[in-house]
Amino acid sequence: MVPKLSAVINVGSTFLRLVIAEFPEGREMHVVEQATKFMGLGREVYTTGIIRKKTIFQAIQIFLQYKELLTGYGLTPESVRVIGTAALREARNRDTFIDRVEVRTGFRIQVLDGIEENRLSYMAVQYALKDQWVLLSKHNAMIAEVGGGSTELILLRRGMICAVHSLNFGTVRLEEAYRGSQLEEITPQTLRQSMSTTKEILDDEMKLGTIKSFIAVGNYARLAAEIAEAAEGDRYWRVNKTQWLQLTHLIHRLSPEEIVRRYGIPASAVEGFGSALLAFFYLLEDTAADEIFIPKVGYSEGLLVELGPGIDQEIQSRFLLQVRASALSLGKKYHFDLEHAKHVAELSLQIFDQMKKDHNLDPRSRLLLEVAAILHDIGTYIKPSGHHKHSQYLVENSEIFGLNRSDIGIIGNVVRYHRKTMPLPSHLTYINLPREDRLAVLKLAAILRVADALDRGHSQKITNLRLERHDEEMHLKADYTADVASERFSLSDKCNMFEDVYGYKVILA
Repeated sequence: MVPKLSAVINVGSTFLRLVIAEFPEGREMHVVEQATKFMGLGREVYTTGIIRKKTIFQAIQIFLQYKELLTGYGLTPESVRVIGTAALREARNRDTFIDRVEVRTGFRIQVLDGIEENRLSYMAVQYALKDQWVLLSKHNAMIAEVGGGSTELILLRRGMICAVHSLNFGTVRLEEAYRGSQLEEITPQTLRQSMSTTKEILDDEMKLGTIKSFIAVGNYARLAAEIAEAAEGDRYWRVNKTQWLQLTHLIHRLSPEEIVRRYGIPASAVEGFGSALLAFFYLLEDTAADEIFIPKVGYSEGLLVELGPGIDQEIQSRFLLQVRASALSLGKKYHFDLEHAKHVAELSLQIFDQMKKDHNLDPRSRLLLEVAAILHDIGTYIKPSGHHKHSQYLVENSEIFGLNRSDIGIIGNVVRYHRKTMPLPSHLTYINLPREDRLAVLKLAAILRVADALDRGHSQKITNLRLERHDEEMHLKADYTADVASERFSLSDKCNMFEDVYGYKVILA
């Protein structure tokens, strides 16, 4: 059987990168070809706010070259995933750029938000460091990508994500901000000062001194590993802390022209390179890590791992665990009732799984319901009265690993409607959702209301739910550890939404 081929193109701040991979049946993804073309898209966006005509033309030419290469593998532009990151997110003429590329080449670009970049970084790291993951999970770790337009950070406590950050901090952006100022260029001192607040936040979330594994992701990190002639594994390099510091000092002493001559690097690839090496080191220096792991892969491979046929179930299961861990970490930040949150989530999923024919929602919706159930009460941190509204605010202004802004919007609304009124025309955050997402909110919120009512006293008295349909009634049978009179009352008070959405009157048998 001929292996399936897939491809991804990543439009970054300083490059366009193509990766083509095959998926042999019963075996892991294998990269068959990759190409990187450098260009200064980010520099233009961070200084002028737009992508210039000349750069749009250059990008189109690169896409046409990639199109010709892909044709040799039997792949069409329509079959290729094309993603854009920080620079495209911020370009005022982003829509024009995307349209011009699609009209001229057939490639359609999807612009990612920062939290999606975090997800793909994690998937890439999982793929690259699979043989090291058991060891890495025994202690705390940081995954960092310092890019031209943004910096993505993930903190893991014994293998489980406890914090994620997508920062509007990029080396090309920062260098352009200093160019033309009195300082003319960014110095190590100003860079350290720019990062000080970020490091304080990270240290508050997880003491940096407890971090024993440091993983540097992205084009700058890969470039550094190649220059340093780092020790290689199959899918990653290893560079010790001293070696990284020496390389950083060397690069900073050289002019961009000298770096280009000495290492044969394209001039556009040098933009922000020295500052990125320093930024990585400033994140590394306060940790207990003695070396840096550098995956040979990036966003593109992360997306291929996620989209590929026969995705590694171990990686997929670990990814889902990380989404839950991130939600639980957010809940702990706002001092929620952990046992209540976990129990309501469990009851919600029991109802969801037994109502598949009624709601016709996909596994992704199941995950969103679980996260909403975990976070439904975090608004009590602000004020108990009206906490459903406060919960929505906190959710929609937080980052949850693995979930994009669309997902967060659905979760925020599900949390908003876990009590009190149904959605109204004046509720803009609901009305502005696409129709399919509004329907998902109604279906998930109705289930969450029932599950929350079944733990009214936060005492986890009801377990092992079984649903039985009797004409227009849904009978809930369960195991009880105590009297459930208050739960019956709460259910009768909160089941109207469930009846409106699904057509069943809910009765606790």
